Amino acid sequence: MQKVPKLINDDGRSWNIQKLNSNLSSMEVNEILKIPLGRLDQDLWAWGEERHGIYTVKSAYRVLAKQFRAESQHHQGVAQSSTIEENKLWKKLWSLLIPCRWARHDIGSDVECKNTRRRNQN
Repeated sequence: MQKVPKLINDDGRSWNIQKLNSNLSSMEVNEILKIPLGRLDQDLWAWGEERHGIYTVKSAYRVLAKQFRAESQHHQGVAQSSTIEENKLWKKLWSLLIPCRWARHDIGSDVECKNTRRRNQN
């Protein structure tokens, strides 16, 4: 049995048909050949929630708010008022224990950093 990378040609863009045929049945080979192989673009870090791919606290808040609303509606069967939801969301967001270096840069408050340190010591 071969691992998938061994069944791909060195160029990374096509299947090695000879290796496929020697390891698999013709039916399996036909099914595998239907699977397109990805392009060899260089990997990059991107935040999928923004068109520009850059992470922001604002976009993270939107994702968290959307998830919170969906969970609320799922569990209660009806939507709560947005004010109550947002208050709960903010409490949840601000109670997160985040590393000190993130607190200083992203939140801009040493108070959050000190609170995190104190909670971590307990």
